[in-house]
Amino acid sequence: MELWKDIKGFEGSYQVSNLGRIKSLSRTKIVKKVGFYITRERILKISPNKLYSQVMLYRDSKRLYFLIHRLVAIAFMPNYGNKDEVNHIDGNKRNNSVCNLEWCTRSENQRHAFDNGLTIMPSGESHYACKLSDRQIKEIRLKYLKKKTTMKMIAKAYGIAQSHVSNIVNLKAR
Repeated sequence: MELWKDIKGFEGSYQVSNLGRIKSLSRTKIVKKVGFYITRERILKISPNKLYSQVMLYRDSKRLYFLIHRLVAIAFMPNYGNKDEVNHIDGNKRNNSVCNLEWCTRSENQRHAFDNGLTIMPSGESHYACKLSDRQIKEIRLKYLKKKTTMKMIAKAYGIAQSHVSNIVNLKAR
């Protein structure tokens, strides 16, 4: 059964449901130079941003964007631990039903994503701290194995620590 509650700060204008839908309530709007008109109650379209579903609400003729899962959590879930983030339990960022949401801390949210394979730790060239390409790694191994140069000289040539060269040569690092 779908339940509706007013959105905090938008009482009498917008409501959120426990299923993650947003509706604009019927009301009279006053417009300069025109007078007034009555809006009908309607379900709003949900706009996807990169990851999450969001909705645009109006207050004082200003557009404001809100993430649906946060609106649902604020309206339907008490936040006893005063936690900052809302986690999607099943990992589906479009499933904004109240039974799929939970309040959590940043670290709890990240741990959930990692444990459920939602976050992939970058490795190799895609890692943020990577200094060498795969081609350079192969070059280093070949140079050392062919005894053309020392680890110290390789480290200086590539701008890395000698211990890093040792790890590359001994296959402890990529």
